[in-house]
Amino acid sequence: MRGLSAVLSCCLGLLSCGAGNVSGGESLTSHDRSEDALLWQACPKLPPLPDEPPGECSKNRVPLFWAEPDAGELDIVVRRFQPRSPRRGTLWMLAGGPGGTGAVFNTPAWRGISVERGWALMVPTPRGSGLSTPLQCPEQEAAGSDHGVLVSEAEFGACASAMGERWGKNLGAFASAECAFRPS
Repeated sequence: MRGLSAVLSCCLGLLSCGAGNVSGGESLTSHDRSEDALLWQACPKLPPLPDEPPGECSKNRVPLFWAEPDAGELDIVVRRFQPRSPRRGTLWMLAGGPGGTGAVFNTPAWRGISVERGWALMVPTPRGSGLSTPLQCPEQEAAGSDHGVLVSEAEFGACASAMGERWGKNLGAFASAECAFRPS
């Protein structure tokens, strides 16, 4: 279990930010890896931003481990906002930290400096957060738990055990190195 403590630290960081507690992802249809164009669909609304514009989402199947393409797959979601016209180009925005779902780029301020000025805005959600195969600890993220949907420090041990039971050796698929795209 190489680097298991680092992976668990990263995973628990995701959960302490509330990144694992998302509903509605089941309504998106997965697009298998291929050379075909991405399948774009209406995005579900994400808590805690119920008033955000939904944009369009593409849910894509990628390998759990890039070096082991037959080890299984998980979902990665990319959200996009299209300008009305004229289109000047595309901006890819990365959340930049553990637990970041990219929701910060769905705000009116970001849309004002990008989409409203003709730039398409693409926001990938890293594995383990948001709608991208979220890491979850249902008991520790329940509304009646210590910090509600956020995982408290006292709940980390039980949460780590729940993730270990769910993912086993595949928990390493959520390490930073696996978030990078490695073409096969």
